[in-house]
Amino acid sequence: MNLKAQVTLFVAIATFVLVAIFAAGLFLSVGATNRAALNESRRILEVMWTGKLADESRTQDVIATELRRDIDLLNELSHPTRPTLVELAADLLESVNPDRYRVLILDVTLKPLYANTDISPEIGDDLAISLSDMARESDYTSFASHNFGDGNAVYWSKIAPLRFRFQIVGYLLIASPVDQITSEFSSSVGIDTQIVRNGDAEVPGQQSSSALYLPLEKAGSHEILEFIRMNRNFDQAFIETRWILWIGGVIVLIFVGHVLGGLFWTVKRAFLPLDAAITVIDKLTRGETPPELNLSAGTMETQRLSKAVEALRTAQMDKEALGKLKAELTIASELQQSLLPSRPLRQEGLCLVGQMVPSQEVAGDYYDYFEIDEHRVGFLCADVCGKGAAAALFMSMSRTVVRTLAMTGASPADVLTKANQTLSEENDKNFFVTLFYGIVDRQARTLQFANAGHCSPILVTEDGEASYLPETEDLVLGIFGGIDYSGMEISLDGVRLIVSYSDGIPEAFNASDEQFGNERLLSMVRKHPNEEPEALIQSYQRELGSFTKGQPQSDDITLCICSLD
Repeated sequence: MNLKAQVTLFVAIATFVLVAIFAAGLFLSVGATNRAALNESRRILEVMWTGKLADESRTQDVIATELRRDIDLLNELSHPTRPTLVELAADLLESVNPDRYRVLILDVTLKPLYANTDISPEIGDDLAISLSDMARESDYTSFASHNFGDGNAVYWSKIAPLRFRFQIVGYLLIASPVDQITSEFSSSVGIDTQIVRNGDAEVPGQQSSSALYLPLEKAGSHEILEFIRMNRNFDQAFIETRWILWIGGVIVLIFVGHVLGGLFWTVKRAFLPLDAAITVIDKLTRGETPPELNLSAGTMETQRLSKAVEALRTAQMDKEALGKLKAELTIASELQQSLLPSRPLRQEGLCLVGQMVPSQEVAGDYYDYFEIDEHRVGFLCADVCGKGAAAALFMSMSRTVVRTLAMTGASPADVLTKANQTLSEENDKNFFVTLFYGIVDRQARTLQFANAGHCSPILVTEDGEASYLPETEDLVLGIFGGIDYSGMEISLDGVRLIVSYSDGIPEAFNASDEQFGNERLLSMVRKHPNEEPEALIQSYQRELGSFTKGQPQSDDITLCICSLD
């Protein structure tokens, strides 16, 4: 059998096998579709039900937060005088529907002190047991069976400890009736939903073709209290799916037949140049005059194949080079982050914390803080011109120079003067860095500082007043040598925070191309004068993020906060 016949037989057998496999798959897919539809519907309904419970938990969290924040209520709870406690709680829960959310305030022995329902806040044995099971050191949410005096019922319950001066002074129970949750769920998703008691004969399992049963489990013990029955009817959908599968299968069979027919025709044409070459050789062996061969088609196909292979090879090389570059930038970013302080600097009456968020893989901003002696600490915030790898290298060099000089205990003005001389001597690329350097003397409660063209830090007093440090009007570091930098010293009496930052904060843009600006920056730092510096950094980042709303970060963002007690 010649090669052409072998290829023709192979294509015919492949056609038969492919058609048989597809037909078998079509029959199997009809049955699998039913099971897949049931499983998919279960997943969708479970996700929607979980989302409903999450919404319920968020509402309960709002109620709990309102009560936890009321100092008067917590104070009364720690030394309860019931009339005052009841009045305070009633005022706070005035807008809460007692039929929708049942709220109990209890002391540490789980004795009820207030209830927002008409029933007397006396705990029966059933409710006492359920509360005892739920009481924790932290918030606890679960399905639970309670008896508030009107019979046992299942509730989506949250019990939260109430703390005052770092001690638990009571508990708060917020219970949402499951029957009302399921009623709202039915209305919102358009599915008939019912509550089925555990043990009822009608529960066939957790899934059937007509209904889905979701168990309401008590967390921890996994005890099933009730089931949520969600009715569904997929018969018509299954029929339509089967018809679609059959029609689609026939269309695909026709398509596959045409494709394989085209493949057979293509193979036959592909052998034409080979048949012509064999005919020429055969005629030459018999001494006959051979026909002229058409070599242009074969040459064109060879050229196209060569071009395709070369393009693939080039693309693969570019992909590997890009992968190596990304890996190198990742390593560079990790090395750069390792140069920054790894933890806050804490001394008696003082705490320094910083954060740098790069706009690219590597950054040009940095901050630093360190102990100089037992009474003095130094801190700085800097911004190298430009971004990317070159700026990051200059950043590393300037950090090393400034830190080495600063650790000698020299004044900020002397440190910047000597650092500028060193950086400007071998700066062929004309890089420069803006830098603020300050020394806090805890004993004298003073701040010495020098500023090389950097954003002026902000002083925040204990009562929330914010103002910029005086400007020194000195040039940036690294451009011109032989410059003497000036320094200043101020008293820190009454000062709570020193907030140094890079221009990536005031120059951040939102979707309307509007800058964050200095006024918003001052307003932001005034809001939380007495927070810990770690929390302040997170608060500032959240406020900046709410302003930019996902806009790409155009510059590195750096913060260095000094907190004084």
